[in-house]
Amino acid sequence: MDELNTKGVKLELEGYSLYEEGKKLESSSRTVGEMKEVLLSPEAASSDAAADKLYYMYRAPGVAKNPVFSDKKLRYDVTIMAPYSLGKEFNKTLGHYHPLAEKDLCYPELYEVIEGNATYLLQKRLSDSRYDVVLVKARAGDKVLMPPNYGHITINTGPGRLIMANLVSSEFSSDYNPIVLMKGGAVYLLTDGSIVVNKEYKRFSLSMLDRAPDFGIPMGEGSIYDLFLADPEKFDFLNKPGQLR
Repeated sequence: MDELNTKGVKLELEGYSLYEEGKKLESSSRTVGEMKEVLLSPEAASSDAAADKLYYMYRAPGVAKNPVFSDKKLRYDVTIMAPYSLGKEFNKTLGHYHPLAEKDLCYPELYEVIEGNATYLLQKRLSDSRYDVVLVKARAGDKVLMPPNYGHITINTGPGRLIMANLVSSEFSSDYNPIVLMKGGAVYLLTDGSIVVNKEYKRFSLSMLDRAPDFGIPMGEGSIYDLFLADPEKFDFLNKPGQLR
């Protein structure tokens, strides 16, 4: 089994199964059929492929072992994405937005790429018809902040599986409906390297970043799990996004 990069708890991976201290954990998964409404080519979610699993989500591994997570109202998750082609698209998550945390700011989220290559699609609605859209490339070891008010989609740009972890507030549920209603994100990333615009989005600006900005919060070396245990107060911004200003 492959050992993940956490020192505060022993997490091991075998294929798409995650183990904590030797115990196999339960996961939830997303299938091709469940992605039909957000695909460039909905026919890719045909009956033959509908049951194929695209990614596995492990909620809160290692959190019970360290009560400081619940004390700080934060959750640590691990997601494993298969190398899979959704028609001409790379494998991707369904995508979601977060609700308001304080004043006009929604909850942010912090991601860490453990294995593989990801592109994060971030998008913020500026008005009824305008969006700010950012594509952020990330590789193993990178930490990427999903800023307040940005919906986000993770894309596995391969060639192998993508393993990532996240730290996020435990005080809300994600909202998937805005992404579904718009038939996906503002752009679709294809396996041939091209980008196709989603026609549901009438006006948007697109930026592409090879490295993630740190938003003034240097993370340091090591897993976000261990960095949190070492300095929990440093991550208060996940429940109080006003600290990012």
